[in-house]
Amino acid sequence: MTVCVNGISANYNVTTAPISKAQTNSVANNQQAPQNAQKTAFRGSNDKTGATFRTKLASKEEQQYFNTVSKELSAEDKKLLNGLLKSGILLKNNSDNKSSVLDNLYQIATTPRAEGLDKNVILKNVITTLAFPYSINQKLGDIPPEYKAKTLGSLIENKELGLNTLQEADAKFKDLHSSTCPTACVEFNLASKHQAEFARFANDLTSPKLSTDKIVDFRNLSKNLAESVRLLNMFNTSFEIIDANRAKVTLKPDKDALLRAQIQTKHQDGMERNATDVLIQSTLMNLGSQQTYNSLIDERRGDIATENTGLIEFEKTFIESIAENKSTTSMLYQQVDDNMVVTGYECDFATTKQQILDTLKRDENVIIGITYFEKDKEQPDPTRPLDAIAGGHEITIIGARTDKKGETIFICQDSDDEVNMPIEYPESWLLPRLHHAGLPEDIAERTMPEMKENWQITMENYKEIKKAG
Repeated sequence: MTVCVNGISANYNVTTAPISKAQTNSVANNQQAPQNAQKTAFRGSNDKTGATFRTKLASKEEQQYFNTVSKELSAEDKKLLNGLLKSGILLKNNSDNKSSVLDNLYQIATTPRAEGLDKNVILKNVITTLAFPYSINQKLGDIPPEYKAKTLGSLIENKELGLNTLQEADAKFKDLHSSTCPTACVEFNLASKHQAEFARFANDLTSPKLSTDKIVDFRNLSKNLAESVRLLNMFNTSFEIIDANRAKVTLKPDKDALLRAQIQTKHQDGMERNATDVLIQSTLMNLGSQQTYNSLIDERRGDIATENTGLIEFEKTFIESIAENKSTTSMLYQQVDDNMVVTGYECDFATTKQQILDTLKRDENVIIGITYFEKDKEQPDPTRPLDAIAGGHEITIIGARTDKKGETIFICQDSDDEVNMPIEYPESWLLPRLHHAGLPEDIAERTMPEMKENWQITMENYKEIKKAG
């Protein structure tokens, strides 16, 4: 099958419906299913970037930038760079500061990178991802022997982890599986829809400052200015109020993310994350977990969620709204009982499907959380009902088609399926497993016109958790 990705044609086979062993047998990609589904929403209007679209270098400066970047690349990567130019991506300037993809590639090629990072590796990472966003992965990678002492020492130094011996620290790496699927989905959205902003993130986060600033419209968090500020404070976010409508938010990874990125710079294997993936996903995980993430062992703390891995639906929606500066209404679909069995749905499957299809028609991806049942596992737990939820995962719906029998087939990006290509799920499989989806406000409100905003639901839950001790 030939698919046009960002204007660059690629030939590959689309994988259909199977679930990877890593997904079904692990609950590390945690999306907590609530006891009662709630109608939650970040509200506001979508950001309009007004980005330019050009396929030819228009100035001596652009030609100089292009030549400088090209000199740093292999023959294969030069072809990708030319492909980005011909597709219009290279000169796109849909970033916060209106810098283009080329501007940011030039900065990567000509200015220092953070300690232990190689500019040529970062250039390859960014160009490859922009040419083919399906290469984004979430797999952590192992710790090579030469980094073992440093990683163990860093874990013990982190007093919040409560590790006292090298043996306790080393045990944290046993059977470690990434739970960064929500942030990998947001990274995919940046790379596939906001290419210059992705390049700006990559440039800033791999630079010595190891941080980036993001301009956020308050209305994309809440209708109420005070509550928008309250949300930013709830997530321990560093921000500066610009005016009554906007804030400048500073995003940065946790302190051990650079070490993870240094390792992946020299030791990336197979379907593992590259160094740029590490820093972008760690930055977003740190944002969603109230600045408590640890990149070495993929754990988080924080008051909002009760688990120590992954992000809950509310946290994912917050980072999606911040990273893309857009309103995202988070629709929760499944109703779950005390035994973690789905007992019903907030709306019928036909309505849910139409909400997704309407969003796709706007050229927007849909990040969704799906739950896996015991019956989906190779070895179900005999003590639990087959319809009990066994785990969850975050993926991105990027398109849909209709098969010969009239069934809708959803085309998805999955950062943890061990293939760098889209995967297809029939509606009969996906819709019963759909826990939540991030939708435009007006599409969500057709079904649920009286929704509480996320901050209201979260503060109610937060107070209950605190009351329980």
